[in-house]
This record gives sequence, C-alpha cells and structure tokens, in this order.
Amino acid sequence: MWSKKGAVMAVISIFIFFFFFSMSAQTEIAPESDALTASTLRYNYYVDKCERDVEEIVWSTMHRIVLMQHNAPAQLLRLLFHDCFVGGCDASVLLADSSKNGSVEREAIPNRTLKGFNFIDMIKDEIEEACSGVVSCSDILVLATRDGIILAGGPYYPVLTGRRDSTESFFDEAMAEIPRPNGNISETLRLFSLRGFDERETVALLGNLSVLITLVFRCCIFL
Repeated sequence: MWSKKGAVMAVISIFIFFFFFSMSAQTEIAPESDALTASTLRYNYYVDKCERDVEEIVWSTMHRIVLMQHNAPAQLLRLLFHDCFVGGCDASVLLADSSKNGSVEREAIPNRTLKGFNFIDMIKDEIEEACSGVVSCSDILVLATRDGIILAGGPYYPVLTGRRDSTESFFDEAMAEIPRPNGNISETLRLFSLRGFDERETVALLGNLSVLITLVFRCCIFL
C-alpha cells in the first residue's frame, strides 16, 4: 500500500510532467508569444539585473510561506496550470478587475476557486525592495511554484526565466479553453489537443492522475 507521502509525490510528478509538456506544446503553438520566446528565456536571467539573488529571494520567501500555509505549493501549482493553459505562462490570470465588471481572466468560472494570489504578492513585495520593476510576475509564479514543489518534498527542476507579463486578460479564452471537471470526454480531448496532446497521451495522463488522487484521498482521509 502506498504511503501518504508516496502518493502525494506521484501526483506532483504527474503535474510536473504535464507542465513541461504544456510548455513545449505552447512554444510550438505560439512561437511569437511575448511571454514565451526561445530568444529571451534563459537560465539565471536575472543574475546581472538585480543587486540581490532573485531566485534566492523567491526561495526564502516561499520557505516562510510554506511554514505558515502547508498547502501553498498545491495552490500555486493549480494557479500556474490555469495561467499557462490560456495563452502561455504570462501572469494574465493575476490581473485584477479594476472596473468590477467581472471580465478579467481570474473571474472566469474555472478560475474563481483559484488561491495563492496573496503568495505572489508577498514575493513580489520582497523583490521590489531589492530591484523595482525588474522581475516579471510570470517568472515569480513559475519560480515560486518550483520552489513550493521542492519544499513539499518534490524534485528540483531548472526553470527558464525572462518572461514578460501580459497586459491583457483573457476571460473568454479561460471560459472556453480550461477543461472542466464535469466536461465530457470529447471536449476534454479537444482542449488538450490544442496544447499538443494526442488522445492516448490525454487519456493516460488523466487516468493516472485520477488513480493517484484516489490514493491520496484514501491515504489522507481514511488511514
């Protein structure tokens, strides 16, 4: 029988696989995207752009956050998935609705239960004290999610940085393109195919994830 930690780690691994597959597919779908271009993304993008180590600021702040809120890594992982699935990893899901008309991406029905926005704000505040106006929120979200996974016991993986934040929110796209928990299989396959997944890969991914989530539920609730 799986241990609680083993089941949780397996779920995290599946999500990491999905994230990297989605990122590569997004590059093929939208090579001219402002948020994600091969010419601008690189490792340690901010190493000579800030007096302090940007990635160390993210790590130390995430460490404090996880001590206060143990489920922060899961919240950020879901937030990152919803951001990247619509238009690439551009922080468009973070944009607030100043007009209060509910037309921004984060107010779309699939995004209304998202959490973790406050964690990105906390990290952004720390970074702004060191180098104002330099680090994008999209990079902060990607780095914070990676560090959250590590702090939750997951593996380290390198992260490319140098993204630019979107100034546009995609409410309609979020409503139409983010898979729904109660969506039918044909629609789910169609949405994943837009991100480069074929039918076999989508079924395998969702099937494995369903089994693993069930195991986590049993480990956490019944044992």
